[in-house]
Amino acid sequence: MMRDSPASPVAKKIRTKANRVAPLAERMRPDNLDDVFGQELVGPNGVLRSLIETHRLPSMILWGASGTGKTTIARCIAKQAGSRFIEMNATSSGVAECKKLFTDAANELALTGRKTIIFCDEIHRFSKTQQDVFLKPVEAGTITLIGATTENPSFKVVNALLSRCRTFTLQKLTSEDIQRILVRALQSELPFTSSTPPPPLDEEFLAYLANFADGDARTALNLLELAISLANRGEVTKEDMKASLTKTLVYDRAGDQHYDTISAFHKAVRGSDPDAALYYLARMLQSGEDPLFIARRMVVVASEDVGLADNSLLAVELRNWFGKLFKADVAIFDITGQVSLKRIAEGAAAQSELLREAKKEGTKTKEQEDLGVKDMRA
Repeated sequence: MMRDSPASPVAKKIRTKANRVAPLAERMRPDNLDDVFGQELVGPNGVLRSLIETHRLPSMILWGASGTGKTTIARCIAKQAGSRFIEMNATSSGVAECKKLFTDAANELALTGRKTIIFCDEIHRFSKTQQDVFLKPVEAGTITLIGATTENPSFKVVNALLSRCRTFTLQKLTSEDIQRILVRALQSELPFTSSTPPPPLDEEFLAYLANFADGDARTALNLLELAISLANRGEVTKEDMKASLTKTLVYDRAGDQHYDTISAFHKAVRGSDPDAALYYLARMLQSGEDPLFIARRMVVVASEDVGLADNSLLAVELRNWFGKLFKADVAIFDITGQVSLKRIAEGAAAQSELLREAKKEGTKTKEQEDLGVKDMRA
């Protein structure tokens, strides 16, 4: 997320010493909600925007992927509301510090009538006991809590705190939004005497960075900062800069991506799409997923989704699973595993075809009866 930079070179942001050492992503943070891109919640007709403007700001949980603007929105809210603003991170704060902040907030409210907004980044990293500390001050209105999380709040935030807060979901930024951010950031980084970026940093390259960032504005701005440094050295082509970028898959082995990807793999097989199944399988393996976890799901697929359409697949998958479990010379990486994935997709396709025929005709063939397909007319 970033500020809409003025077109005039004279009006460019004055850099302090602290500003110069800060990363580009930090320097480009907007100061008001009008400059926040890609989030309809804080747009002119957004729900959150209307709550802020009517001075009815509730405690809230901002749920979204990295680089979607959670911290930026929290700072803009505090500035627009005119409230005292305190930032804390769940990875480095404890119960004692929280209680001290609550006491200071109560004193500030009693003496000056000024409210306090506490922004808690990575709130999902707080334990249940630590989250319970927020219940009384949030319910009493002593503080306004803005929690930010990349994990599903339903699983990571205690129900009692969720019931006292409103949850807002931030959308993944589109490539167009990120490209607009990059264009304005590049203009703000140009020297005062220049209005033209170096040759490699053209519109096509910025579009490439926007797609490469995959919805993460912070990543895009960090990559742009690297590209600017390389371009200023001279004799660097766009191809050289593209080759210097490293793609990191967004994946976590214990969070939403872990379950979403294995579910997508399962549904791709069930929908008889071998290309999608191979893509999600490769994504999991490339990201370091436990092969045993994948093997277990393939046993489920062979049993539930293929079934009697090819009843030998279950034995093949059990062999892979037990081979991996007992460290034998068998795994889903070997030829057997590759063949079994292909056969699973073919078997699922055969069963899907039989089910479609049964639903269309309202009758059961001998093969459908063998599969245990019931009357599909309902």
